[in-house]
Amino acid sequence: MGLLAAAHLAVYQIIVLLVLDFLGNSIPGLKVDNVHAVSLKNTLIFNAFVFCQLSVEI
Repeated sequence: MGLLAAAHLAVYQIIVLLVLDFLGNSIPGLKVDNVHAVSLKNTLIFNAFVFCQLSVEI
């Protein structure tokens, strides 16, 4: 994989994770003040990170 392709994938990953972090509370069913909702959002962000890493390796 070339350097330019790796840079594109890195930018894509950063955008996806930042959108989930800052706009993840707007997911239907999640309330900001609920501790379980925060934990669920963080789990979603972690799973998205792992998926992005796996997609780079394939």
